[in-house]
Amino acid sequence: MAVVTMPDEGVQGTQDGAPGERLSRDAAAQHPEAEDADGASQLQVFDRSILLEILAGEENLIGQVVERYLGFVTSYLDLLVAALFAGEILQVRLLAIAVKGAAINIGALQVSEAAARLEEAAEAGDLDRSVTLFDQLMCAVETFCSHTGLR
Repeated sequence: MAVVTMPDEGVQGTQDGAPGERLSRDAAAQHPEAEDADGASQLQVFDRSILLEILAGEENLIGQVVERYLGFVTSYLDLLVAALFAGEILQVRLLAIAVKGAAINIGALQVSEAAARLEEAAEAGDLDRSVTLFDQLMCAVETFCSHTGLR
């Protein structure tokens, strides 16, 4: 049985070749984005196959892992709000990296993509755009919650 852990405290970025980064690239290759007329991504909300692979096929663990993920992401969204209000753009970037990695590891593809866009804006030092992209991240999380039937 596989064990899935979510970071509990502190935020660290990943280096190229780190497991989370590799999974992120692999998932992107397996799930090429379709774009609608506005150029918006049409990734799946939740790709169960990614989570099932990590869980070695143990379907009975999916609900528990998704609930734990939602607890994690909720606390990180609160930290993101605080960092945005404080203008701490480096902290915004690091938190976005954590949300992106956790999302891709459980198959929350739209959440991961929204967090990646937030990370890019924060890396560029664009606080105004980061605020806008945070709103999009919140929408992606809400969509994930609705899609999984949690919350």
